[in-house]
Amino acid sequence: MDIRHLKYVVAVADTLHFGRAALALGISQPPLSARIKEVEDHCGFQLFERTTRKVELTEKGRVFIAEARKVTESFDALMSRFALGPDVPLPAISLGVPSDTSAIALLEIGELFRRAGERVDLRERTTADQLVTIRAGGQTLGAVRLPAPVDDLLVGRTLRRELGAVLPASHPLAGEVAIDLAQLEGEDLVIFPRSMAPQVYEGMLSTFAEEGWHPRRLTHATRLARPMVANGEGILFREKAYTEGVPELVWKPLRGKPLAWRMAIVAGRVQEALFARFHEPLEAAFIAHDNWTQDEAS
Repeated sequence: MDIRHLKYVVAVADTLHFGRAALALGISQPPLSARIKEVEDHCGFQLFERTTRKVELTEKGRVFIAEARKVTESFDALMSRFALGPDVPLPAISLGVPSDTSAIALLEIGELFRRAGERVDLRERTTADQLVTIRAGGQTLGAVRLPAPVDDLLVGRTLRRELGAVLPASHPLAGEVAIDLAQLEGEDLVIFPRSMAPQVYEGMLSTFAEEGWHPRRLTHATRLARPMVANGEGILFREKAYTEGVPELVWKPLRGKPLAWRMAIVAGRVQEALFARFHEPLEAAFIAHDNWTQDEAS
């Protein structure tokens, strides 16, 4: 799948009519229907209920569309902000960011480099990929999840974002004010692939064990995590904003706050001057727009 698939899905969701969506996209209806089927086949579930009289979103489709819309809006914002003309030199600074960085934070980051008279190439990359690319000289700065092997790099302040449990709205614990991890015994876990940030992954599993929870089964997912949880396929741990606008999901804080994302701006030591100029403004952008706070322990 590529970004066009998601744009086609959003267009059908907006019109609930394949013919009107195709007209808006400037394509004929058969290829639109084919692309929607490709998305559904890839996901393993129907996004739309189709009859001869109407088109409606399925329950999983509503959750999927909420995520797809954010992705397409972020993509469009980036393209309009950072599109380079044929005579414009490539950016001198490259910055890697996590996939959950918001569109407003990305726009602010682009603006702070513009004000500084610099062009920036923003890339969505996992922590593991960023560390490899930084060490190879292919990336100037990075926003990476901690813990990670960064002892040989320049590292800014540690930022923190509290994680809670994401549950289906119908879950027996959905009415609780807060929960203990041990209350989830017997539940499955939906978690990001280990390859994205190995030390963060292992740290989360260790915390679960220390708090008395041993997930029955692990399922790895990123973009499809929301619909999987809504479908009762496991428990996910994310920040509170993750469930906003998704009535099928609820977010519950964990007693004792045992889980949190941690992140820092990093760079190779050869980039000391650029790191000194930009790591604090970048930290401020993440704090202002993406609900990060400075970790009191850092």
